[in-house]
Amino acid sequence: MPPEVTTEQHSFVSDSLGLPAFPVDTEPSSDVGNHVMGVVVIAWLTRHALARWGAAWAQSGSLNVRFRSHLTTGLPLTITVVGDHDAIDLNITDLHDTVYATATATRPDNSRQPFLWPPPASNPSHLKALPRHDQLADRIFTPLTFEFDAARDLAFVERLPDGATWRDRGWAHPAWLASATNALVRRNVDFGTPGYWTNAGAAIQHHAPIADGATITLTGGIDELFDRGRHRFAGAGITAWVDDQPAASLRNTFIYQTHDSQSD
Repeated sequence: MPPEVTTEQHSFVSDSLGLPAFPVDTEPSSDVGNHVMGVVVIAWLTRHALARWGAAWAQSGSLNVRFRSHLTTGLPLTITVVGDHDAIDLNITDLHDTVYATATATRPDNSRQPFLWPPPASNPSHLKALPRHDQLADRIFTPLTFEFDAARDLAFVERLPDGATWRDRGWAHPAWLASATNALVRRNVDFGTPGYWTNAGAAIQHHAPIADGATITLTGGIDELFDRGRHRFAGAGITAWVDDQPAASLRNTFIYQTHDSQSD
């Protein structure tokens, strides 16, 4: 028999949750006004994976999100969840059926093991790449190391329905870890001031929980460049290492240029 497919809908009003733009002490936070960052969307969605698979999902499940439209706080939204035992598809829409984000989550141990970027042997310093095809192609990032302080970095989960799962265990939330990939990209690519950079997607595959007090090192680089319409996209593959063990594989997809903004 084919697996039973279920559908559910959850309505809410968009809220930025107070999640900082970047992990503390890695990048200065900026005033984003009423704009809702992509990492906040990840925070909205984890409750549905946990509701289906429990805390095991936070140890070996995955979530892949695409950001489709600009989001602001205060919008009435609906999350539609369609799935079975192995995976769920999630769609965030408004009352006019505008799609703001789509995502897929998989159950624990149901995702193919991704490529792991090796842990750094050293932490070299090099010039940032300009947001151009010739400089981004096969670019290897300078690693980023930072600490996870549960009391500080999980403050935003108080406003999440699944907040207790992360707070009580002292585990790093995927949205917070995804925000670190934004910091890694900005540390390695010079978008100028103000620059043109839009986060188009984020993905995480858990390998192990990240506990309070952990020192995390992100390694990775650009492994994909492609065009879609007027936009030029880059895909960054990233590995989060804790004590020389992979805790998560992540992906940060971003728009680095439009065809009419500049030429290579």
